Amino acid sequence: MEIQDTLHLDAVAAQHLLRERLVGLARSESFLRSAQVAGACERLWRADDEAAGLLSEIWVEPHFPAKTAGVPLSSLPQMAPALLEQLVRTDVLPLNRELYEHQTRAIDIEYTTRNTDSRPAIIVSAGTGAGKTEAFLLPLLNDLFSTPRDFGKTGVRAILLYPLNALVNDQIERLHGWLRGQGKITVIHYTSETPQDHDDAKNPSDPSRLRTRLEAQRNPPDILITNYSMLEYLLCRPQDSPLFGQALRTIVLDEAHLYNGSLAAEIALLLRRVMLRCRVSSNHLLQIATSATLGGSAEELKEFAAGIFSKPLSLVHLVPGESARRRLPQATIPNSPCDPEDFLKLTDAMKLRPLVDESGLCTDQSLCDTIRSLSPKFIGSPEILDPNEQKPARLLYSMLARTPQYHALETLFWAHHEKRTVLKLRDASRDIWQAASGMTMRATVAMLQLGSQARLNL
Repeated sequence: MEIQDTLHLDAVAAQHLLRERLVGLARSESFLRSAQVAGACERLWRADDEAAGLLSEIWVEPHFPAKTAGVPLSSLPQMAPALLEQLVRTDVLPLNRELYEHQTRAIDIEYTTRNTDSRPAIIVSAGTGAGKTEAFLLPLLNDLFSTPRDFGKTGVRAILLYPLNALVNDQIERLHGWLRGQGKITVIHYTSETPQDHDDAKNPSDPSRLRTRLEAQRNPPDILITNYSMLEYLLCRPQDSPLFGQALRTIVLDEAHLYNGSLAAEIALLLRRVMLRCRVSSNHLLQIATSATLGGSAEELKEFAAGIFSKPLSLVHLVPGESARRRLPQATIPNSPCDPEDFLKLTDAMKLRPLVDESGLCTDQSLCDTIRSLSPKFIGSPEILDPNEQKPARLLYSMLARTPQYHALETLFWAHHEKRTVLKLRDASRDIWQAASGMTMRATVAMLQLGSQARLNL
C-alpha cells in the first residue's frame, strides 16, 4: 500500500499498513501448528478498532491558537528601543505582530519588578506552538538591553537551563539568530561539545556569540545556555569560576515538566548553589519556568515554582496561555449535500502541490482554478470566492471556512478542548457524517489534512 504520496500522512492507511505488519510478525513468531487456532488468532490480531486487536484506534487532539493581546510588539511602552532595533535588524520577529496575552503579561511582570528587591518567579504554561520561547526570551532580553552591566559585577547575567544537549543546541541557534550582528549582548552554549579554544572551533565568528570555553572564562558572556549536568560541572571547576558572580539577574528553566520527583529536588538544590556562588538572593533574580504539559491546579503549579526557585509563594506569578476560538464566516449550504468522496477528490487534486515554502504562501493559478471548479460541492456557488486570488492556501481557507462539515468539526473540537479531552477519530467521523465507516474516517482524515494546509498568512 502506497502512503507516501499523500498530502500529509494518511493516518487510516498508515494504521492499516502497521496492523498488517504486526499481524505478519505475530504470525511468524507464534509457531502454531493448528491451522484452526492460527486462523482464530489472526482474526483477533487483525480486528478493527472496536474489537481490541493488536493496534489501538486513532485519537485526535484538538489544538487552538493562543489568545492574542491585540497589541503589536512595537506598541508596548515597556520594550527597550535597542531591543526593538535589534529585532528589526535581524528580522526574526516582526514588530507589527500581535503578541499573545501570556507573552505580554510576562513582559509586563518583568518590567514592573525590574531593579526591585522582590523580583518574581514566572511560570508560563501554554500549549505547543503557543510562543513559550518568546514568553521568556522577550522579558529576558528586554531586561538585559535595558540594564547595562553594573561596574564591578562579574559573571554571566542570565542562565538558560535545559535537560538535554539537543535542546541546548536548538536554543543557541535560535537565540543567536535574535542577537547576531551586535556585541552589546553576548551568548554561549556551554556543553561537552563546546571546544576549549579556537583550534577546535570551526564556525564563523560573530560578536554576539562566544564559541569556546576559553573565551567564556576570560570574558563571561551575558547569557549562558547549558544543561543541568554541565552547570553542576562548571560549579566544581576553578577555571570556570569567572562565570559566576553578582551580575546574575535571570534564570530560566525551559521544559520544566521534565523536572519532577527527586530530579526537581536536585535542580532546586543546584540553583541554590548557583545563587550562593554568585552571592545573590532568590528575591533579586527574575526566574522563569515554561512548559506545555505541566499538570495540576494553579496553586500546585505555583508551589512547584516556589520550591524549585526557592522563592516565596507571594512572588510567584502563574501565566497560563489561554486558547482562543477562531471565528469562521457563516457556513454556506451547497445545493446537494457534500459527500465524503468529495473531500478525498479534493485531497487527490492537491497531492504533492506545495502551498507554503520558505518564502511564504505559494502562488499557483492552476491549483486555484482546480479549487474553484470543485467548490460547488462544498459551498454551492464559486462566486463567493475571490476570483483574483492566486494563492491556493488562502483560497482553500476561504472555501473550507464556509463548509458546513468544517463548522461541525470546529464545534466538536472546541467542546473537547474546553473539557481538555481527546477524541477518537471514529467518534469524530460519526459526529460529522453520522457514520463511522472506512470511507467516512478517511474523509475525516482528509478534512484534517486540508485544514492544516489552509491559511490566510504564515
